[in-house]
Amino acid sequence: MSTVKILSILEAASIEPRQARAIAECLELVVKECRMAALAHDPAPSPSLTMREVTQDLRVFIVEAKNEIIRWMFILWIAQIFATAALIKLLQ
Repeated sequence: MSTVKILSILEAASIEPRQARAIAECLELVVKECRMAALAHDPAPSPSLTMREVTQDLRVFIVEAKNEIIRWMFILWIAQIFATAALIKLLQ
């Protein structure tokens, strides 16, 4: 999907032209980065990635990042509970 087509879709959705251009440029950068990542991981990549493949890759990345954040949150909460308990015990 070209930047011009994305831009026209966004403008048709009543998004200001300046914001639509910024969103279209961001999407173009994401697609380029995904293609570069695919080339780095796959020695014989397909000639072009579809927007559906890029979207799916982004969704997988976001889910993995979310799971990692949640895991670290629980670890830090448990550490905070132990630190608070130790501090209370020390102050008694």
